[in-house]
Amino acid sequence: MSLRPQFADLIFSGLKLAELRRRFAAVAEGRDVYVYVTSPEMVLRGGFQIGHIWRGSPEDVWGHVEALAGVERADFDAYFEGSALAYALRISEVWEFEKPISVDCLKDKVGSFVAPQSWRYVKPKEARNFMEMRETMPMVRGYGSITSDGGLRETNAAPLRGDSDVQEISLTG
Repeated sequence: MSLRPQFADLIFSGLKLAELRRRFAAVAEGRDVYVYVTSPEMVLRGGFQIGHIWRGSPEDVWGHVEALAGVERADFDAYFEGSALAYALRISEVWEFEKPISVDCLKDKVGSFVAPQSWRYVKPKEARNFMEMRETMPMVRGYGSITSDGGLRETNAAPLRGDSDVQEISLTG
């Protein structure tokens, strides 16, 4: 899933607990989402698991996620203007790489990686490599993680930023 840097920051800081979408797969609860942060960062920063999915009119969805969306009502309305249908994904089980992975590195190591315009399914080879990254690469442990009861797991860790914080990876194919 592609996100603008400001929305990725909100997710990884635990301030945004629902991701808003105009279109999304109807059956995705429990699936992993990998967060690709768009320009100027252009990195795979981490991900989350989808909890509940709200689907309905923008007015109905806002009623469920107002306190979770991390946006003001005016921004929500502008995003969904002209849309009859809105989706909101409950963000749970957040993980963040200690050093984000650059798009160039992804293309090098994963193959024909193409950043999604909005979202897309992960190809089988990408899924294997992303899972390997998630299991073997250093993470910002606990940062922005949501506990099973919906609370935020607190830690003193802070996200790393800047060009020197981009991870170089070595993956098997």
